[in-house]
Parts: sequence; C-alpha cells; structure tokens
Amino acid sequence: MRARATVSRLLALVLVALLLVTGCAESGPPTSTGAPAANQALSIAPYLPRVDQAGAQRLTSDDLLVAYRLILTQYVDRVDHVMLVEAARRGLREHLNAVGAPPLDLAVLDLAAVEPSGHPLQDWSAVANPYLALANKHPDWPGWDQLGYAAVSAMLDSLGDGHARFITREEMEESTQREYSGIGVQITREAEEGPLLVVEVFDGSPALQAGLRPGDLILAADGHDLTRLSLQEAVNHIKGPEGSAVELLVRRGQRDVSLRVSRATVRVPVVEGQLFDGRIGYLRIRAFDERVPLLAAEVLRRGTQEGARAWVLDLRGNSGGLLQAVAATAGLFTEQGPLGFEIDRGRQRTPIAIQGQPVIPPDTPVVILVDRETSSGGELLAAGLRELGVARILGTTTSGNVAVARQFPLSDGSAVQITVQRAVTPSGAQIDRVGVQPDEEVERTRDDLARGADPPLFRALDVLDQALGTRSGHERSALVR
Repeated sequence: MRARATVSRLLALVLVALLLVTGCAESGPPTSTGAPAANQALSIAPYLPRVDQAGAQRLTSDDLLVAYRLILTQYVDRVDHVMLVEAARRGLREHLNAVGAPPLDLAVLDLAAVEPSGHPLQDWSAVANPYLALANKHPDWPGWDQLGYAAVSAMLDSLGDGHARFITREEMEESTQREYSGIGVQITREAEEGPLLVVEVFDGSPALQAGLRPGDLILAADGHDLTRLSLQEAVNHIKGPEGSAVELLVRRGQRDVSLRVSRATVRVPVVEGQLFDGRIGYLRIRAFDERVPLLAAEVLRRGTQEGARAWVLDLRGNSGGLLQAVAATAGLFTEQGPLGFEIDRGRQRTPIAIQGQPVIPPDTPVVILVDRETSSGGELLAAGLRELGVARILGTTTSGNVAVARQFPLSDGSAVQITVQRAVTPSGAQIDRVGVQPDEEVERTRDDLARGADPPLFRALDVLDQALGTRSGHERSALVR
C-alpha cells in the first residue's frame, strides 16, 4: 500500500478576484485604461469628441464615431474601414429587426447607403446619418442604448479578435468592484453551445450550501434555457442582486434536479498554497492582480521553509490580468528573461522584462498545470517559463487568447476594448489563436470532477517525485476534496 499523503494547508491567501460568476475568459487580456487626447493619436479627422461625460443615458453619434476612429488608428493590425462601416450598419439592422422596428425605420438605413469613396470619414456617413435620423424621430425610445451598442459591438466583432470587445456600462461598473453578487462557482462550456459545466464550487459559497457540485451541468436559470446562449449571456442570467435567489435546473449523472441558490457577495481566493508530503509545494493562481506577486512570493517562501523541494504551479482557469503582475510572478521563479515580447502596430518588438528576484532555489523542479480555460497572462507565463528552462507543462492546450488591450471609455460609461499589442514567447512563437501545447496531455473529465479526482495534479506530483528521486507516495484518495 502506498503511503497515504499528508496534505497540509500551507497558506490560504485570499485576494478578491473579478470573476463574475464563472471566473473565466472575459477578463483575460492584460489591460490598461485611458482615452487618447483629442487631437493626438487620431488622424482621420481633426477633432475627437471628449469622452468624459460619464453618466449619459445612451451612446451619441459622436460615441460611434469615436469607436470607429479608435479601431482604425489604435488596433494592432491595419483595418479596412469599409469592413467596419458595413459591420456597423449590419449591427443597426439586426437590432432594428430584433425589436420589430417598422419598415420606415429600416428604410432610413437603406436610403443612407453610399458607395465607398475611399475616405474613412466620408464613408462613415452611411452609419452616422441614419443613426441621427432615427434619434431625432424617436428621442424617447428606451432601446437607444442597445442600438448604439449593437453598432459598436458589430464593428469590434468583425475583427475576429477575442480581446477586442464592447464593454457595457454595467460591466464597467462591475470591473471596479472586488466583490460580486453571484453564487460562487467556476464554470466552463465544452462546446460553443450546450450546458454549463461546474468546474469548482467555492468554499463557503451559496452554491456549496445549496448542494451544487463539481461535474454538475447547469441547463437553465429561472426557466431560461442557457444552452443556446453565449457564455456571458448565460452568466448574466445566473448573477443578480445580493439577497435574491436563482432557480437552477441541473443535470447530475442521468437525472435532472432543481436547486434554489441564493446570491451573495462572494470572496474568491486568487492565490492558494499547499504542501504535499512535506516535499512538493503547490501554488495556484487564478488571475493576476497587482498584489498577486507578493502573495505568491509568500506562498513560495513559506513552502520552501517548510521543506518544499519542487513545485506545482497551477494555472488552470487562469484568466490573465495585469502584464506587470505576470512579469513579476515570473521573477519569483527565474531571473532569466525576457518572458516574451510585445509587438505593436508598427511591428516593433519590446521585451517583456522579468521583474524581481527568485524566491526558490535555482534548478528547483517545477511543473505547470494548464487547461483550455488558461488564457492571456496565464498562457504567457507558462510558455515563457518553459522556454526559459524553468518548467514542464502538463494538461491540455490553452485557449490561445494572448494580447495586450486597452480600454477606451465612451460618454455613457461604457467602453471599447481594443488590442494594441500582440505578445509572443521568448523564441518568438505565437500563442494568440494557437494556444500553448503541453509537454504531456492529461485531461480532467466531467467524471473526474464529479468524483473529486484530479488526474493532472496526480501526474504532476508523480513527475516531481521522479525528478526528486523519491518514491511516489501520493494516495489518490488523499487528494480528493
């Protein structure tokens, strides 16, 4: 019988994550915020309207023009302005059809169509003119914010870039909060459509109290079928005001059950540590906040002091975050560098310098765990540390969602997020839209989640035992939560 593992809690450092309900992809890329000066960066017209009128109730025609100009002048790749005009008009039309607009309103859009002139500002009139005409015709229409949102979203979606997206006023307000009113689960989806798979249920959460379990499939919320909605739309049905409740239809094994789950402010641990058998440390990082490097350093120091001679760095489900925090976290493992390179619109390469000093001894064996939800900074850290000879990677291919984006506010409090730089590995390998391939593929299935088993972690511990020259003694049941 293999010796039963002694699993001691090394450190539970709680840092509130911006994880909505799911803790997954939407907050992936490293971002910085700020709007450009009125005349500094935008060259297709001499004047950019100011965007400091937060609190406006809807997007103005100037807002739509701002978004159009920003994409043309700030996006990392050159963009055909005609494609953007067509996308914006398509967004307007789809929204008008969705709300049952009368034929005369659709005719306003049709009559504004113009042949491309080759001049970006002149061709934009095919969007601006019908938008203004409809605004004057329906000044009190409550759907105006959604009409503008549809146009801007369509332009950003036409780029085919997961980092370029429209952020609503409500989402911007949520992004400033370190707590959220949800149910306390991490979810994913195994395909474009389908039920939501519960990956993790956070300790002390309403979901745990209601009986939700890892491996459960969420089919509906308050009677709304979630299987055909986007992941974010599905999440929005699960979230809600603190103190309210949501009725979830859940598939568990071969049967469906109904669970009523309260919504509450959920505090999520972003940095956690454990020590396995007194010799292998475990560090999990869910996202990269400005304080994560300090918290991770404390886990590594404490673990080393308590006897850790090898480390598992668990980046599964890591949604990225601040690039500076990623670079500083890399510095906890190595002083080599760079971690990678940023490539801007002019195709100039800027090294991503590793910051700080290592807190673990040189040549410490490290295994990094990733999965298909690992994105952005999590992917860059994993790929960079591997190429620098620090770590091996186990798990499944990552999301391929790596770039540097900026958020530019609009007058109603919403924002456009635009990719301004690509990020590549130290060798120049592309990660965006490709992902990071593991050195050894080990998957955690739905059945594993339901049983509390973690094959990728089991395998990582075995690999590190071999590297240390010690006999693997990790009783599988000892690793079940």
